[in-house]
Amino acid sequence: MDDAGGGRRGTRATISAELWEVLAAGWAIPRQRGRDLGGSLNLNLLVSRGDEQLVVRVHRPSVSPARLEDIQAVRQRLHHAGVPCSALVPARDGARWARSGDRLVEVERFIPHDGPMNTRHRLARGLPVLGCIHSLLAEVEVSPAGRAIEFANHIEPGRVLSGTRAGAQRIRSWHPAPLDLRMASEAERLAELVVAGEAGLAEGLRRQLVHGDFWDDNVFFQGETLVFVADFAFMAERARIDDLALALTLYCADTEAGLTTSPDRIAALRPLVHGYASGLGNPLTDAEHQALPWAIARQPLWGIGGWVAVLDDQDTARAHARATSPAIGRALQLVTDIGAWQAGLY
Repeated sequence: MDDAGGGRRGTRATISAELWEVLAAGWAIPRQRGRDLGGSLNLNLLVSRGDEQLVVRVHRPSVSPARLEDIQAVRQRLHHAGVPCSALVPARDGARWARSGDRLVEVERFIPHDGPMNTRHRLARGLPVLGCIHSLLAEVEVSPAGRAIEFANHIEPGRVLSGTRAGAQRIRSWHPAPLDLRMASEAERLAELVVAGEAGLAEGLRRQLVHGDFWDDNVFFQGETLVFVADFAFMAERARIDDLALALTLYCADTEAGLTTSPDRIAALRPLVHGYASGLGNPLTDAEHQALPWAIARQPLWGIGGWVAVLDDQDTARAHARATSPAIGRALQLVTDIGAWQAGLY
């Protein structure tokens, strides 16, 4: 169970009789088997209505109407500007969402695809779109609910040290195996290095509204054509290079492609950074170039300081800590060669 913060996040929705009643009344969607499309955050249910294929999204209880309306407005704005986001399907009375118990429900068109952004070629095609998204969102204003999210795959530079120490303390409280104990110490060491490295850089970085989760399974392709940018549930205001850093860690961790040394990874990531920059209206600044490797190194720390520290279920927290361990090791390797990364990613 991945609830967090003492029940504030809520759990992923399940299919219920009440949900089918809401869908029948609001959207004339009949009760059916449906297919859970996956996704760890929300219930995403593929259903049919006559010849139409639709996706029913049921949010966690922590998502407010104000936040959902901001997300919907952003998706619509991007779609009208040419970024492929799925079209919202209003209810019969024109409503853009409904309630099922304490959860908000929305319906959108299903976009066929044959796979996520899980290859180097697809990532190279996806990153210019991320740059375009950032350009389009640079001047967008949303409500406070749209600008912030409490539980996300992100940790702000100012919370790195306190959050990581809290997560490491929780790991040690389990009387862990030696490998887990070493990982907790490595996470704290990484946090100290990142805080020192970002000092004087993070404060001056461009902040704006960003997607928040431009990850492999939220960007879908048909062949080599990007057809769908999904899941804006982690949308928030933060440094735009944090969004880029999250996407780059997808390939930075790829050892199957032979990326086992810093020169290999730098050479592979350089054209991806340039591809992202090609979609921007405002180019990356020198400060952003210098800070990007540190932002990449910071990424695994949200796993410790942002999740292990706050997950309610002990077994879920243990599993998350173990899953994060390899990324902590890779980030420490990056930091030992940070000068080459800062020079090489230009």
